[in-house]
Parts: sequence; structure tokens; C-alpha cells
Amino acid sequence: PESVTPLDPRFVPPEPSRAEIDKKAQEWRTLNAKRYDTKRRMGFAEQEKADMPPEHLRKIIKDHGDMSARKYRHDKRVYLGALKYVPHAVLKLLENMPMPWEQVREVPVLYHVTGAITFVNEIPWVIEPVYMAQWGTMWIMMRREKRDRKHFRRMRFPPFDDEEPPLDYGDNILDVEPLEAIQMELGEDDDAAVIDWFYDNKPLADEDEEDAEKSAVGRRVNGSSYRRWRLDLPVMANLHRLADQLLSDLVDPNYFYLFDLNSFITAKCLNMAIPGGPRFEPMHRDINPADEDWNEFNDINKIIIRQPIRTEYKVAFPHLYNSLPRKVRMSQYHTPAVQYIRPDDPDLPAFYFDPVINPISSRSLVSQFKDDARSVEDEIFGDGDEDRDFVLPRSASAFLADTPLETENTANGIALYWAPHPFNARSGSTRRAEDVPLVKDWYLEHCPPGMPVKVRVSYQKLLKNYVLNALHSTRPKAQRKKYLFRQFKATKFFQSTEIDWVEAGLQVCRQGHNMLNLLIHRKRLNYLHLDYNFNLKPIKTLTTKERKKSRFGNAFHLCIAAGTPVSLGTGLALPIEQVRGGHALQCAAAIPGSASSSVGVAGVAASDAFQVHKSPQLCVCIKCIDGTELVLTPTHPVLAARWSPGLSMEDVEYIAAGELTPEHAVVCSALSAVLDSPGDDAQSVYELAGWKMSHHRDLILALARILGALLANGAFHLLTIRLFLHDELDAQQVQADIFVLCGEYGQLVDARDVESEDRQDHFLKLVLPQSLCQLVATVGDPRTIPDAIRSAPLSVQREYIAAWWGINGTLTIGDKVGATESLAFTRSAARFADRYNCDSELDDSSIEWIQVTLETLIGTDVEYVEGASEGGELCLPFDSLAPFAEKVGVRYGRDMQTKLDWVRRWVGYCAHNRASIQRNHHQIHQFIRAINLPSVRPTAANATQPEQSTAVLIRIDSVVVDTDTHMVYDITVPQHENFVAGSVVVHNCREILRLTKMIVDSHVQYRLGN
Repeated sequence: PESVTPLDPRFVPPEPSRAEIDKKAQEWRTLNAKRYDTKRRMGFAEQEKADMPPEHLRKIIKDHGDMSARKYRHDKRVYLGALKYVPHAVLKLLENMPMPWEQVREVPVLYHVTGAITFVNEIPWVIEPVYMAQWGTMWIMMRREKRDRKHFRRMRFPPFDDEEPPLDYGDNILDVEPLEAIQMELGEDDDAAVIDWFYDNKPLADEDEEDAEKSAVGRRVNGSSYRRWRLDLPVMANLHRLADQLLSDLVDPNYFYLFDLNSFITAKCLNMAIPGGPRFEPMHRDINPADEDWNEFNDINKIIIRQPIRTEYKVAFPHLYNSLPRKVRMSQYHTPAVQYIRPDDPDLPAFYFDPVINPISSRSLVSQFKDDARSVEDEIFGDGDEDRDFVLPRSASAFLADTPLETENTANGIALYWAPHPFNARSGSTRRAEDVPLVKDWYLEHCPPGMPVKVRVSYQKLLKNYVLNALHSTRPKAQRKKYLFRQFKATKFFQSTEIDWVEAGLQVCRQGHNMLNLLIHRKRLNYLHLDYNFNLKPIKTLTTKERKKSRFGNAFHLCIAAGTPVSLGTGLALPIEQVRGGHALQCAAAIPGSASSSVGVAGVAASDAFQVHKSPQLCVCIKCIDGTELVLTPTHPVLAARWSPGLSMEDVEYIAAGELTPEHAVVCSALSAVLDSPGDDAQSVYELAGWKMSHHRDLILALARILGALLANGAFHLLTIRLFLHDELDAQQVQADIFVLCGEYGQLVDARDVESEDRQDHFLKLVLPQSLCQLVATVGDPRTIPDAIRSAPLSVQREYIAAWWGINGTLTIGDKVGATESLAFTRSAARFADRYNCDSELDDSSIEWIQVTLETLIGTDVEYVEGASEGGELCLPFDSLAPFAEKVGVRYGRDMQTKLDWVRRWVGYCAHNRASIQRNHHQIHQFIRAINLPSVRPTAANATQPEQSTAVLIRIDSVVVDTDTHMVYDITVPQHENFVAGSVVVHNCREILRLTKMIVDSHVQYRLGN
């Protein structure tokens, strides 16, 4: 009808004409041509960019290298211009980091044609419930791994050396098979809803039409943009079960009363701390308690309240219990009680009676009316005779009688209704992976009781940051979005490809290092060096002007005070300023975070000790409970860990000396070293085997140790000399001395096959090289004490006796009350003399000479016990053990070195604590157990390398700033990166040798070589 208007529901629009349709089609084509057509510039059409092969990017990165080639001098300007975008490149790299359940992640990248910078051109959108379920399974796998310890190990950071450039992906990684991904085995029945796509890079992104039709909600992700998701109930229930490890069990909001955000903000405004919550800086600093409008002193009635008001009252009712509440927030007082009980057994029905909920018994009502229950019913339902004739018809049935009470999804639906976000929703938007809070709900709850102090402090710190972030957050303003990568890609200077994430990371590291290096040279800061771990180091002592220009501090911060003894591989120790290039140092074989804990592996000093400051420096003094002291600069790293009863070598790490406290324990060597004094023999004219003491002191001492070992347990067979080493001895140290003397190692043979069946002792036969046998023959018969040793300086005699005693001496710490603790050496030294026809029982003059020499060296009496064992023993009483360990020690006897270290630390402990030194073996053993001193006994199969610990963790007593300044030195040890100074394992200084070779400055006094 004509009266019908377009607003009327009956209105039918007229059909458009053909001309109108053609016009709209033309407008549509024009609009899309502008949007999707190839762009034209200067009359030429630009083709859409296609991805380049990854080999193109690899070649660019490899050719440019460190930008030192002359042909790339024009690209330096581009590299410096790209420096401002490096933080964004690092952010995009980190946010696209592969997850543990992914074996390899290929990422699209956008790179400059000169290789100046590489961006990962992807946003890691994730479906929040899927992402949380994936990390829930990772939690289970990591807990299993912590129990089994099969695949994971602690990494040392940084993993590469300071001067090791980033690996080339094409040469080192491309052909290497990646490690297997960490994935929990899903059940085909229980996890059938998610098993096909759960561990994909983008789950459900490539869902086909067939899978979408099977789903109750159709297509579960909106498409390639990956911005919306919608999951059905079985999938959500399965994900909720897999993520259970990360989710909270709390469903009652009343649990968070006075422990929610509003309560914390109120406590901050009132300058209070809720019990168990964080303590804040005051919100309002102008509050003066004396200015309160009411207190006990200005009350008109002088009413004094003796009982203080609890903090909870003041926070719950701030306007009632506080004088000046400002900006406080009221939290909800109470919510209806939740009657939902989360079932622990998945096989329980959806509706069941839980014993947690107490039933309402009718017996309480009956007792009130003295068993007259009918009167109660009449009062409630009316007259009892009124409905007596009513009969329910036979055809009557209950409502929904044919509908089942529950389905297979009912229990899951109820559980999801009470589940936390995001499992209480069936659809939503994807989020960036770094925006998904995995464990945020943990610290929003009360800290579980019984936790250690550090855990409670961590809870409070996390809560404090959570509240401060909520206070400082502002509503985002509407801004026009800018797409940086789209603008880059539209230029001719950027190309795109797809590479492995690891390759992208290596490229960003190399590019960042090149940019910063170019910047340093552009600013004329040639006295600064940037290593590949991005540590900026000065190559000389900086002047005031240089420090201001570079905004850098003083140079060479890794330094140890002069006079600190450095342990050598020979069992001796030298002051750090006397260490020379090529010295074998005692080093820790372990790296921080590993289970190995052997100290004593001989590292070689690659450089001399350097005096790296012209003037004395301020230092700190670390004192341990056993009297060990170490003086070094505050920034020098020391191998240490925070003390706890279950502390192990896996927990140690390098910590700056200034950051150590009495709550830490440092790693010390359990092999006692004797401080040597080469200066005492500088003017000596003594010679041995053609070597002069003034020029070849190290060779003479090594030969003296070999002669002492042969006297103790050597044998002759034709033209060879054999040395028998037992499980307790250090064959590695003997081999090192043999190599120093003749340039070759002795032949180590297992001699167990020649032993009699009734003996179970295992020993090794070390056959000396022929050249060394001839050298020994020039000195004299090794079965007696040569005259050349009797007339030698005390240092040579010390090494002779130390090796002689170390091979066949015994150190006894009594196991019974009243037992004697002593160090003894048997006169009949060769334990296998009868079997090998090498009678080496010492005569009386030899025993007397050893006794007199020992008394001279240690300054105490040495007792000879006639007939004590196999002809007699030389014995040192307990009081003489500490001087013996300090001035003589033992060589080649690692087990005895460790036991002497027990005694030395016990004496130091008593002296440090001003206690009398006790000989009671119970107290000594108790002290050994308290600080976990090791006992070294190598296995027979590998006697040259001790399997048990030769390192010990000693608690720190104090760390104080030394009032005196000290000249400081340091050493470079390339392979082990550490050495033992003052019995403590410290980090070496890797840059000294390289840097001092680069620039010779008058402020740095140094020596190269010997």
C-alpha cells in the first residue's frame, strides 16, 4: 500500500536497476584496487615482496663479520643508525622464545639488506587456557626431572667465554639434530579431546573443515589472524584438568578478606602492615602522630585505653578506628558462603553428599517438643486430618522424570563454573604469551605455614610490587597505531625470510656487539674494550678525564692483595706476586652449578701475576670460621653459595666479595699447601744432578720429591725403577713431576695381578722413564738417603721428607676414647719389600737424620718409638700436626693431605674462637661432620682422578672493609678460569694478558714471561 513507509515492517524495498548494480560494483573494484593492488611509483608498478631464502641472510651476516673489512666502511653509518632499534629487536626475540614442548621454532624475520639488524616479525598470540594447560604439563615433567635428574642440568651463565664470538649457525648448528622436545605423554582416552593439537606451535590454527564439523562450536579459531577462540566443554574440561598444577584450589572469596587489593591499599594509606602482607612506604608523609585530633593525653575525660587496637580493625573499619583516613578503600565485608566442594575423585557422580557439609538432623527439633514430633508437623503443614483422603493418581509422574539427572559433561560443567579465569569462559581473545599470568594467584594467597623466611619474604615482595603496580597504573589513552615493521618492509632496504629462532638470536647478539663497538670507536673511547658478553672493560687505569668522558669507573676491578698465597699443583704455595707464567696452579675442576667438586686439577697460568694498580687499593677481608682469611677487592668474584643445611656443590656460583655475608659459605680447597719461599735460595750455590739452585730450583725440588718417594716405596728391576702407588696416593701429581724432569710420563701399570690372593689391597706400579732412571742414578742409590740430600738446603730436604712421608706415612685420629692422634712413619717403609726383593728398611743414621731435620723444620720434638710397628716408628704428637702441615706437609698423598687439612682447620677454628685445642677425637670428628670435610679415596679403576670431593664449603664468619690499602695482583688461567688463593677458590682475571698486550700504559706495571 502507498501508506507503508520504510520504517514499517511491511515495507519491501524495490529491486535495484542494472545500472545501479554496475555502479556499486565499479565502486567496490576501485576501493579494493587502492587497497590490494600493486603500488606504483613514478609510473612503474612495484611487485609485492616475496620471502627471500634464509641462505641470503646467512651470507650477509657471515660476510660482514665484525665490520673491520674496509669494503664495509660505508655500512658503519647504517649500523650506528640501527642502534636505537636494538631494544625492540631484543624484545621481539625474547617474546618469541621457543617453549619447552617445541623442538624447533621457525620464526619470520625482517632484516636490513646490510645485515645491520634483524627483527622477529611475529606476535606470539596464544589461547590462554591452552597455554596454561601446556605449562601445567611442563610443571609435572619438571618435577619428575627434579626427582630423576636425567635430562636437565644447571647452566653456567654466560655460557660462552668473554672472548668467544657468537657461533655461526650455518657452520656449527644447522646440521646438528635438535634435542627432543619435552612433552608429557597424553592418554588416548582421557585426553582424546586435545591429543591431536595440544603441543602444536599455534594450536587449532590450521583446523580443517572436517575437524570443525566434529566440534560442537564449529570452527574454534577465527582464522589465520589467530585473534579469537571458542572451545567446547569437553576441551575446556580436559585443559582444566591438565592445568590443575598451576591453579588455585580456593573458590570462596571470603578467604581473601583483609588480604585483597583494597585492603593492601588501605594499609598503605594508613602506614600499616597487614599480618602476612607487605610493608610499604607511607602514602602520605605529612602525618605526625602528635597532631592527631584525639589521643589519650588530650581527651577531655582523660580516659586512657590500655589495650591497643588491632591492625585488622583499623584496616577493616578505617573511618572508625583511625583519626585521619585519606584515600582509603573499603573492601567487601562478606560474601554468601560457597557450598561448592571440589571433588578429589574424578569418578564421583556430579551430585553427591560430601561429608564436609554437615547434615541438618531432625532429632534436634524433636527434642525441643519432648518427642511430640507430630505437633511440629501440624504447626508447619496445618491440620493433620485435612489431606488424609488425598491419593496421588497412578498416571502421575515427577517433572522431568525421563530426563537423566546428569550427563557425562555435568560434573565438568560444574567444575568449570567454579574454575578461575580463563577456564570459566568458553570463548575469548588470544593474548600475548608474556601477558598470561601463570603463577600470579600463588602469591595473592597467604604464604603456607612452615615455610622458611626467604619464601615468606618473597611472598611479601611480590605482593608489594603487585600493589604498587596497581596504584601507578593509568588508563591507556587512545592513540593512533603505528606499525613499525610494515613501514620497514615497504622500503627497499628490508627483506623478509623465515629462519630458526636460535639463528635469529645469534644474529641479534652479533649485530648488537658490532653496533656498540662502532659507537665506542666513533666516540674515541679506544681505552675501553667490549667483550662478546657485553662487558665493558678498560684496558688501562683511566685518568679522571677519561672516566668522565666514558662515564666509566676505575679500571681492573678483579684483584687480590699482595702476599696472598696461591696454591700450586705441586702441593706448595707462592705469594701471588711471585707466580710466573707456566706455573701449574691448583684449580677447581668444577664450574658453578655442576655436581663435580674436585679441587687439585693443575691449571697452567697463562701469564704472570700483574700489578694492575699503581697505587694501593681499598679491599675487604673475608674471615671464615676456621680462621681462613682472604683479602681482595670488593668486586672480585669468589666461588660461594648461601649457607643451608643441605648445601651442595650444585648450588655454588661466583659472587662478588663485597656482596658476601656471614650467611654465605665459600668453596675452599681441602688439599693443604705449604707456603714456599724461593727468595731464601736465591743466593744458594747448591747443585743437584747438574742443576744449580739459583736457576733450576723447581727441577731440583721435583727431583727431591721423586727420590723421597722411591726411598719410601720404590723397587729395582733390571734397568728400571718402579714406584708403587696405592689408592690413597696422587698418581697425577707424581706424573706431573716426572714430566717436568724428563719431558715424558711414567708408565702406569695395574699391579693387582701379582698380589697374593689373601691380600685385597689395590696398588699401581709406576715405571719411571729410562731418562729419569739415569738421572736418579747420578744422585745415588735411591734406597738410601743420598749425601746430596743430606747437604741440601732446607727447602730441598723438606720436599724429600714430604714425599717420603706422603707415600707411606699414616695419620691416625683415634676412633676410641683415649686413642692417640698422631702422624707416624714406619721404619720399614717398603710395604711390598718381601715380594719384590727390595729391602729398604732404614738404618739408624737415616732415622736420626730425618728426626733432626723434622725438628729443625717444624720447631717441635719428633719422637721415635722403638719396636712399635715393623721395627719402629717416627711419631708426631697431635700438638705438632698443625706446624707440620703448615711448614712441611706431605706430597703425593692426597688422602693424608686431606686429613692434615682437617687438623689445620680444627686448630684454626679453636684459635679463631679462642678455645683451647682439644685432643678428644669426638670433638674433631664432630667438627669434620659440621663443615662436611671430605675424605678422598679414588677408585681402583681410576686412581689418578679422585672421584670424591676435594673441595669443602666453609662458612664465613665476617666480611669487613680492611682499614689498610693493599697493592693488588691477578692471574689469568685460560682453561679453568679460577685458582686457589688463600685456600679459597676465586675467579681469575681473563682480560689482563690480552689488554696489557694491546696498550702499554705507564700506569700499569706488568711483567710478561718469566
